[in-house]
Amino acid sequence: MGLAQLIDTTQLLASELFTNALRHARGPIHVRVSLHGDLLRCEVDDADPHGPTRRNAPTDAENGRGIELVDSLAHNWGTQRTTTGKTIWFELPLPDEPNRL
Repeated sequence: MGLAQLIDTTQLLASELFTNALRHARGPIHVRVSLHGDLLRCEVDDADPHGPTRRNAPTDAENGRGIELVDSLAHNWGTQRTTTGKTIWFELPLPDEPNRL
């Protein structure tokens, strides 16, 4: 299976970060996925320098849990200011298989 094991989680978390950028930021949005050692890293850039805000969403709320989801499923995640806004990123460990692809 290799990297295929990470597709669903990567798509879900990237979608959360991209949706947050669409809702709360301005300007162009860029998404990058790359491999760094034993980690898959996904980065979403936008033009807003402010980082994400954690919310306590009511149980019946239709949104407001994206960062909680990233926090619970990602190995690591964070935000970094850039000269044009910010990059928010997450990392997932690669499967322990000799042939990952």
